Amino acid sequence: MRHIEWKGDSLKILDQRKLPGKIEYAYLKDLEEFYQAIVKMKVRGAPLIGIVGAFAVA
Repeated sequence: MRHIEWKGDSLKILDQRKLPGKIEYAYLKDLEEFYQAIVKMKVRGAPLIGIVGAFAVA
């Protein structure tokens, strides 16, 4: 299982709010989606938040 992966024109992330009962992915394409993923805690933990932030500004 990959937690994060670049797929075409979007970043595929594991929605950590659904764990452990369900595995669900979110696809982030624009800056607002990246921002909302961090604010709504779809991604958790400083290293992963940093990676998502870096992809957002790249």
